[in-house]
Amino acid sequence: MFLSRIFLCDKHFKSSKSNISAKIGGNVYHNWYVSKTTDAPTEIDPIVPSDLKGSETILIVEDNAQVRDISREILKRRGYTVLIAENGKEALTILKQQKEPVDLILSDVVMPEMDGKNLLDRMAVYYPGVKVLFMSGYTDDVIAHRGVLYEDANFIQKPFTAYALSIKVREILEDQN
Repeated sequence: MFLSRIFLCDKHFKSSKSNISAKIGGNVYHNWYVSKTTDAPTEIDPIVPSDLKGSETILIVEDNAQVRDISREILKRRGYTVLIAENGKEALTILKQQKEPVDLILSDVVMPEMDGKNLLDRMAVYYPGVKVLFMSGYTDDVIAHRGVLYEDANFIQKPFTAYALSIKVREILEDQN
């Protein structure tokens, strides 16, 4: 998920330039040039409209530490209480032990041991009707076609921006269905 960090940096350093320098064995190598600037940001997406903030509890289920950490930071800055699980089994343990309700689960789709769809099926026992937002580096039509995700599931494509995640989370939490 190194590219997600590059994407965030590129959005903030508007004078940066990137070009593909080589494609070797399926790997693409980039040259990245960042111009000097005095107005470098000190925060990720520092201007947050008040309607994108919240106070709900969100459980992030993600096996990649970088994605997990940046997602947690984005949501905490928006005012959410954030719980973390590295995999589906840990998420189920947290859900069983959690005394306060979890309002949204932000889960990777493809994870070792238990994918997002199996996690959703198992957690329905403890939290029927809980809202879920799936995330993946695969496109939603590819994972739906392979049966890894339900057709009408809430989905955000990785890498995502802080703003895109904030909008998607608010939309789902405010949806009355």
